[in-house]
Amino acid sequence: MEPGKPPRWDALDPAEVPGHGLTVKGGPTSRELGSALELMFKHQKAAAFGIASYPAGRDSDWRTLGAVHNLIRAVMACLKTRPIA
Repeated sequence: MEPGKPPRWDALDPAEVPGHGLTVKGGPTSRELGSALELMFKHQKAAAFGIASYPAGRDSDWRTLGAVHNLIRAVMACLKTRPIA
């Protein structure tokens, strides 16, 4: 990593997102990251979530799509329990 520049990688382990080129060996699974997102989205100030990219052409066994689904499901499950402000 270059000083003063943001890191250029994602968080998930390549075993779970083989179609993505920016992974972290030994990184969390999508379920582990989903648990962290659930904690964050319990707070009203957490108002947005996004997936920056999905490499559909390199996801032949749909594992990467499954990981994306796990993250979205975790956020949505938590949002359903929040009171409407």
